[in-house]
Amino acid sequence: MPLPYSNLHSYSALIMSRYAVHYSKLFSSYNSCYNFLTHMPFTASHPAIILPLLKLRSKWFSTTGLVVGSLSPDFEYFFRLEAYSEISHTLRGIFLFNLPLSFVLATIFHLYVRDEVVHHLPAFLQRRAYAVKPVRWMSYLKRNWLVFSVSAIIGATSHVFWDDFTNVNGYVQRVLPIIQDGVNVFGKEFIIARLIQHVSTIVGGLIVAAYILSSASKPVRYSVSRLQKVKFWTAVSVLSFSFLVFSALTDLTTDYIKSLAVTLLSGLLLGTLFVSLVARSRRLYPNT
Repeated sequence: MPLPYSNLHSYSALIMSRYAVHYSKLFSSYNSCYNFLTHMPFTASHPAIILPLLKLRSKWFSTTGLVVGSLSPDFEYFFRLEAYSEISHTLRGIFLFNLPLSFVLATIFHLYVRDEVVHHLPAFLQRRAYAVKPVRWMSYLKRNWLVFSVSAIIGATSHVFWDDFTNVNGYVQRVLPIIQDGVNVFGKEFIIARLIQHVSTIVGGLIVAAYILSSASKPVRYSVSRLQKVKFWTAVSVLSFSFLVFSALTDLTTDYIKSLAVTLLSGLLLGTLFVSLVARSRRLYPNT
């Protein structure tokens, strides 16, 4: 039965007001968002600290273990949809959270995500990805689980140690209280620990980018059309943004401003996984 006009008008107004409240909470405070982002270490910079180990004998370390381990502590943020951690950035969390999570993340990546992402990368990145020898992941893990475990622990420890510089209650700041002092940089006051975090994050990101761009390359063995690549990353972007909006409108997260970056990255990870699974299914089972 159709709603009376007056009720429909009131209902529409209620919906619009609810959306307006959510969006105003999400986007009204630029300064709050900026202040949060400048205090959050950039997850993708963390592998920089373990890159020197990749130059050593490969049988001693697992590249996947080192990289995934160095990223794993921040996944507690992604699971919670907020920049809050109880266990992953602690010593016990390295073994109880980061290590088992590294096994899960590495397996999902190698079995379901890696090939599809590589197929849809821009050509200059695709050539470098093909220079990395693929592995039969489950067979490798069965033979080298200890090497992988040690590598993941090293990677996670490097992450926790790096982040400890930015934690006002961290061990490093208790041992070296001087890094809690302020310093003036171009007329702006910075806590030394925060300055270290900002500079190290930028330098780490540049090191990771330089490592990727300077790595060896090989001819592309298999690729997809440019249109398919555009569709792939467009789908990932749409799903990521949709997840961000959905989490705001359904109260999945309560601190909209501080959770903006974390929620967007969570959506990006989920979007990449989902689109990769769809692309993999279509590639392996084209007639279904």
